[in-house]
Formats: sequence, structure tokens, C-alpha cells
Amino acid sequence: MRGYTLIEPTIYDELGWDLDLIVKCLEVLRLKIPQIIVENDEYDLIAVINAHGGFYPAIGWVSISEVELDWFEVEKKVGLFIQYVGLENLVKESQMIDYINWEILKFDKVYPKAVA
Repeated sequence: MRGYTLIEPTIYDELGWDLDLIVKCLEVLRLKIPQIIVENDEYDLIAVINAHGGFYPAIGWVSISEVELDWFEVEKKVGLFIQYVGLENLVKESQMIDYINWEILKFDKVYPKAVA
């Protein structure tokens, strides 16, 4: 897997650890995040392994641009965006997504899959 910086918005507990819903909300964020952070960087959904051996979804960020941002700044921008949009609106928008869920992400490890 690529060398990602993790973006883990504080939505997990609020969404009751419903991993399918979290993945869909993260996908909505992944599609919007270039306008929030850096347009030319790359963002993937990834299945991350925690210290206990379990997997959970997150957004993986690969900085390829000249813009220098630190992790705290990125987390703050994403958090402010979620506050501005509202988690309930993020959930509503995520209900329109039917092409990705937790089982697919957990199996593939990265979404969208890299093209060889």
C-alpha cells in the first residue's frame, strides 16, 4: 500500500460505528476533499488496521503538490467542513452512493483500486 497520511474525521462514534455508513460518508468526503484541502493531491478510501488487529475505514492522503500542510491543519479543515455541511446532510448525500461499502473496501484495502 502507498505511504498514506490518514484522515480520520470524528464521525465514527456519531455514526455508531456503522461501517457501511461510515465508508459511504468517507466517500462523499473523499470526493469533496480536493476542494477543501489541496486539489492536486490524491485521496483514497483505505482499510486501516488498528493496534488490536481489527480493520476500520479512513481516507488516505498522498501529497503530490507543492503545498505544504500538516496533519493537524488537514484534520481541522475536514472537521470544519463537516460542521459547515452538517453530519446529517453528509449522511443524506451518502445514501445516494451504492457502489462502495465496507465489505468491498475491507477486501480490496484501497478504493478506488489502482489501475495497473
